Amino acid sequence: MIGSLIDITERKKAEEQRELLIHELNHRVKNTLATVQSLAAQMMRSAASLDDFTAAFEARLFALSKTHNLLTEGAWAGASLRALLEVEVAPYAQDGRNVWQTGYTELFFLDEVTALAAGHRPCCECRRTAARGFQAALVAAGMTPLSLDEIDARLDAERRDGRAKRLHRRPVCELPDGAMIALGADAFAIRGDTILPWSPAGYGAPKPRPGGEVEVLTPPLTLAALHGSYAPLWHPSAAGR
Repeated sequence: MIGSLIDITERKKAEEQRELLIHELNHRVKNTLATVQSLAAQMMRSAASLDDFTAAFEARLFALSKTHNLLTEGAWAGASLRALLEVEVAPYAQDGRNVWQTGYTELFFLDEVTALAAGHRPCCECRRTAARGFQAALVAAGMTPLSLDEIDARLDAERRDGRAKRLHRRPVCELPDGAMIALGADAFAIRGDTILPWSPAGYGAPKPRPGGEVEVLTPPLTLAALHGSYAPLWHPSAAGR
């Protein structure tokens, strides 16, 4: 009688564990499929052609697979953060460059307009000509020549207020193309007589440029460079808008 009770108890435990594993498997499969669906949607919105979509989508699926392998090797108990980041940013470094530099790491934005609004300038290592052009544009705007270190210090002071994003109020009619503004909780890029709604996937349909003053996301120093004819790179979704 005792042996029979033990056998039933162990069988019930095994069944409960199996149901738990099936539930967890279903949960992880659904999460993975949702991630793949999101990747596909983002790539479709931003790809300039079918070939671009295929290459970008395959690279990100491969990165997702390698991430899964890293977690599996650790029995899903943990993995090196650096190792995870390395496989995740690999699709952005298909030209062979090393995104993990000595003393700094490359940053990734939707486009250069977005990066400038975040308070960054062109990288002198990977875009030296653009970095020198940014300096020259400041001079063309009437400023005294600044070194890259001086530019970095100015941008750092202008882009943040402690740990918060610093905003600068300006008349919208005075803003150059490539400046970014905040209207409520939404961001927009100035382009001609219009503003383009910004999202992580690209720009939306243009809206009329508003009047009055607005909160500007792009630092004043960068506004000066834009006034001095610095031409930032736009995301493909802005083409023709």
